[in-house]
Amino acid sequence: MTLDLPTLHFNCSDQLLEQSHVDAAIRTLLADLEKADYEHLCPTPETQSFALAKRQTIAGKDPLTAKTLHDIWGWSLPVSLNTFVFHNLISRLVPRSYSTFVASNIIMRHLFSLTVRISSLVPFGSYPNYYVHSSWPTSSPDSVFFGPETYRFIRYLSEAARRVSECHLAIDVCSGAGAGAFQLAKSFPSATIFGLDINPKAVHIADVNRQHLFPDRSQSSPIQIAVSDGFLGVLEHVRGRVDVTSINPPFIAGDKRTYAAGGPTGMELILRIIGEAREALRVNGVLVGHMAAPIGFGGVDRFRRALDAMSDHWTIVAYDVLDVDIFGEEMASPDNYPDIARLSSVGIVLEKKA
Repeated sequence: MTLDLPTLHFNCSDQLLEQSHVDAAIRTLLADLEKADYEHLCPTPETQSFALAKRQTIAGKDPLTAKTLHDIWGWSLPVSLNTFVFHNLISRLVPRSYSTFVASNIIMRHLFSLTVRISSLVPFGSYPNYYVHSSWPTSSPDSVFFGPETYRFIRYLSEAARRVSECHLAIDVCSGAGAGAFQLAKSFPSATIFGLDINPKAVHIADVNRQHLFPDRSQSSPIQIAVSDGFLGVLEHVRGRVDVTSINPPFIAGDKRTYAAGGPTGMELILRIIGEAREALRVNGVLVGHMAAPIGFGGVDRFRRALDAMSDHWTIVAYDVLDVDIFGEEMASPDNYPDIARLSSVGIVLEKKA
């Protein structure tokens, strides 16, 4: 099954660039990083900020610049043109890539800072697992997120998928860099997979990741990445037909960045997508999700309470607290979470009732 959706072009600001050149350059880069045994497990933005501040303190007055592959592609440090590793990677191992990356704004001309990072989903050696995503800091509204929440989600999804005996059509919503969609593809190799995201930049980056991770995926069981606001862009095509859906939606209250914006309380988008998922799934279809549950000062789990109110429509197969306290920095402001004490990381498995 495929949908007739427009092709996306990730053009630079001052000229049109043949998109295939950019994608090919990135794929070649990923292959070269594999040869170099590159591995980078992505920390939280706060940890990255603290780690780089510590390095700057140690370095003294000299500004931090990239000296290693990890500095360039993992820690998002500015690159000096006379840095040996940079020339070795871009000029020799990836012919024409430097000019292509500059022209496409993957490398910014003035500071030679990269606009993408490359992180590993699992420790090196398990299978090809590099993911392109936005560089640090992820302050742009259309940043493409990848980090500790991704690792937690994929671990939970891989375990939960084992509960499903048969899957022909699976959809990952709020797909970002594509990790959820690609885990579905690994769990259900014969199924048709869709990865959906409202952010065109995320869709493009996810498709580059798809080409790297699944170069030989059969057309009889395709993986398609598409722009969609939740399920809204595809619901008329898939209503009542989906076997499995996975969701890792934004859940930060009051945030304006696409990858983080969960609505006024942080639950609005999550609950909306769960409602749309019920329309998309077949009877007994399964939803696997990862999100943050706002916990009040008296210990009430607001998200679990909202799920319990949907008991006419869903069987709660599993509700697992994966971490009792995440994104603690969000509690510093009284504006976004005035009556919330903490956020818990939770994984859910729901089954659609008739």
